[in-house]
Amino acid sequence: SSVLLMAGIGFIWYLAQTAPFHERAGSTMIVDKTGLEKFLISDTKNKEQLFYVPTGIFIESIKFSNVNDVTFSGYIWQKYTDNVHEGLSRGFSLPEAESSQIKETYRLKREDTEVIGWHFKASVRHQFSHARYPLDRRELNLKITHKDFDKNVILIPDLEAYRITNPTVRPGVKQKVVLSGWLVLKSFFNYHGHYEDTNLGIDNYV
Repeated sequence: SSVLLMAGIGFIWYLAQTAPFHERAGSTMIVDKTGLEKFLISDTKNKEQLFYVPTGIFIESIKFSNVNDVTFSGYIWQKYTDNVHEGLSRGFSLPEAESSQIKETYRLKREDTEVIGWHFKASVRHQFSHARYPLDRRELNLKITHKDFDKNVILIPDLEAYRITNPTVRPGVKQKVVLSGWLVLKSFFNYHGHYEDTNLGIDNYV
């Protein structure tokens, strides 16, 4: 009986750890250029002029500060092209961070493209469910937006900056990242629709 019970517990543990990730309603996971182009065509048609800014991220550390707060640190970079991104501010914001530190660390010009990188540290509050402890899984999110609210800027993943973008390879996350008591299973870029009930005082806010 003990052996059968242990086998059952092991099987349940296996199912919990290998269960596929289920995307939330209104979200789109981006893992390659084809998927990105398909999403942009379907989501941005019939809109005004749009600016696409390639943006990448590399997370060096993740820490559970307390029960609900997660602290991320690493690098975020963006690419701006001459005659394409004219009139846009350089930079990003982390709107869901309770506190953040952002410092520019490099700025390079390659032909007509400017690459700017920042080191960041941000604390983000999450709503975790502990109903399945100790077999629970947590989805950590870091929302990134452009500094210009009123210029129809869409951040797109800088997929060319990653050797492999398969989520199981954990692109954008340091391979030896230390997360005590947890195992990082996947990492990915994700678009999630959000609809505010205010235009933030900007008439043409989108």
